[in-house]
Amino acid sequence: MTIHKIFFWLHLSVGTVTGSVILVMCVTGAALGFEKQIVHWAQRHERTVAATSGAQRLPMEPLLVQALQRESDQPASVTWRSEANSTVELVYGRGRTVFLNPYNGQGLEDSAVKLRAFFDLAENVHRWLGLGGANRQSARAIGDVLSMGQQFGLSLER
Repeated sequence: MTIHKIFFWLHLSVGTVTGSVILVMCVTGAALGFEKQIVHWAQRHERTVAATSGAQRLPMEPLLVQALQRESDQPASVTWRSEANSTVELVYGRGRTVFLNPYNGQGLEDSAVKLRAFFDLAENVHRWLGLGGANRQSARAIGDVLSMGQQFGLSLER
């Protein structure tokens, strides 16, 4: 095997692995950038209820008391929209949302549970490939060395 073939296969292998990592970082980063909008779209059916004419929405306090009887912890936030057909949204941390029918207080099933699990996985993969956490200092050191080389006119490009 000639030196040319060795460098070709080495370059191809390193380029394929690097390109794959960059592709995964781009896809997960783009998905995470639109996470809120995608989850909101996926929950569009839970965000509305059929508003019957003449029916009155329950006041906030009895609605929350009824919800807290079913749940063991306090919600981090409550969203009450003014539209007659909108649900009441109780957020319990980052991964859990409960929607309540404002007319009878019944909870609606959250259909975005699997989608949130996907985004958690995407975030973990993105952070792991991005050398987050304990490896972050190593990644910064590599970036510092590359930027120092550029300051002195050195470049890895042709």
